[in-house]
Amino acid sequence: MIVLIVSLILFILLLNIIYFFTPVTFKYLVSPILIPLYLSLYQKYYQNKKDKELLDYKNSITKEIELYKSNLTGSNLVTKLQFELEFSIYKELYSEIMTIYLNIETQNKEIINLQKTTFDTKVLQYMPYIEDDIFNQIGDISILIKLYFYPSEGVTSDILLQDIKKLSQLIKKRIDSMRIIE
Repeated sequence: MIVLIVSLILFILLLNIIYFFTPVTFKYLVSPILIPLYLSLYQKYYQNKKDKELLDYKNSITKEIELYKSNLTGSNLVTKLQFELEFSIYKELYSEIMTIYLNIETQNKEIINLQKTTFDTKVLQYMPYIEDDIFNQIGDISILIKLYFYPSEGVTSDILLQDIKKLSQLIKKRIDSMRIIE
């Protein structure tokens, strides 16, 4: 900026020298034409420079916004309290399912049905806090546990384990998608 001001002052000084040593007819042509011309060129140069700086700034802001958008895509913004609540619910329900699964072959039908009833009650109690896909998967597992004791239905512990693994993947996906806001 200082360089431009100094160059403008030097140019005006040069024009004044030329103006002082030239014939009278040329003096009237040089001064009114060259000084405004130089000023308009200077103004355009300065304006172009500012426009470029503004465009660069807009581009950097746009890139930053796109970065934030890409980080938030597929994310759910939740409070810390909501995250902790959902996480504890998922831990508790998953623990109950694994307890039932591990005992299903060694316990009798009445004990498993009692554990399943307790589990189903907890699921209904926590239903407002459970994501829909996870809730549906838990419902599928609950049905499989009930059908396990009817051999004609063809439910094996392997089929049950596959659904439990699918549930664990859904829970991991849900927890990974949550972004805590403060």
